[in-house]
Amino acid sequence: MKNPDTRVQMTKRLLHESLLKLLKEKPISRVTVKELVDTAGLNRGTFYLHYDTPFSLLKEIENDFIQNNLELFESFMRDGYDRSYLSMLFESVWKNRDMYSILMGPNGDPSFLNSLCEFSRERTIDEWNTEFPKYSRDQLNFLYDFVFPGFTNLLVSWFRDDHGVGTKEKWDYMLEMRTSGRNRVQDYADKFGVPFFPKEKPWGVKADICMPSAYQNEIGMKEAQQMIDNGVKYYIEVANMPTTNEALQYLMAQPNMIVAPSKAVNAGGVSVSGLEMSQNSERLSWTAEEVDAQLHKIMKNIHDASMEAAEECGLGYNLVAGANIAGFKKVADAMMAQGIV
Repeated sequence: MKNPDTRVQMTKRLLHESLLKLLKEKPISRVTVKELVDTAGLNRGTFYLHYDTPFSLLKEIENDFIQNNLELFESFMRDGYDRSYLSMLFESVWKNRDMYSILMGPNGDPSFLNSLCEFSRERTIDEWNTEFPKYSRDQLNFLYDFVFPGFTNLLVSWFRDDHGVGTKEKWDYMLEMRTSGRNRVQDYADKFGVPFFPKEKPWGVKADICMPSAYQNEIGMKEAQQMIDNGVKYYIEVANMPTTNEALQYLMAQPNMIVAPSKAVNAGGVSVSGLEMSQNSERLSWTAEEVDAQLHKIMKNIHDASMEAAEECGLGYNLVAGANIAGFKKVADAMMAQGIV
């Protein structure tokens, strides 16, 4: 007779494998319990002994994956310039490329990367605080928020690009570039024959939507004119203040362009973090659809508040001014409610 714990482990393994198989074909929001148990060769009663929904099963897979790779992620964040850690990271990505592809892909959980970020935050900052004691924890938190998205976006790029960096030759070359201090993209492009555009930025490419990220006061009049010439319809500031004041005013003056300011846009990322914390504190597990619905509602409220604030002040459909006014009013109302003013 099999040990009860062994049976549970086998059941969970079957359900894990079945969900990952289904996620290769459809998003988590469309996976049903019936599909899961049919694929696993189990019954619905067995599923509900261990999980409430397919999303709670996905959460368990994510947490197991994070725990199994946490030391590696933290080592990369702490000692990223160490060749041995870089090599281990590349090897782990390649070995687990199917899992990375599913968990970080479009069919998985949109909040997974945020969970990954928060799992390793405190221990990484503790390490940095020991190594760089002159910096406060707030400063190190800002640094972490800057570095970690680059790390995760690099992982996403690796597994999504079939002709990308998924060979040992390319990994070794990048390791050589990094450890030598010669981090020039052109060297890589020349060696492997990929397109490279020296001293250029992407704003000259024809597109309907431009979303600058990881920029600060770098979108000037030249870049603004390129976007206008290309007929850009939506300019969305995903970074914190990526645009110079002059260029921002110029873009806002265009009759056929909508400008969404960083203050309003970035509230979405902060809101998702808040939703994640709410789930954790209440011991809840929302589906991807529920999280998306909450975020959609929040962003619609932010848009409406910005639009109404601008119109009340006679500024028309000016989301930049409206976001500033709405934000100020929210802070002012809170201060008055606390009796500070």
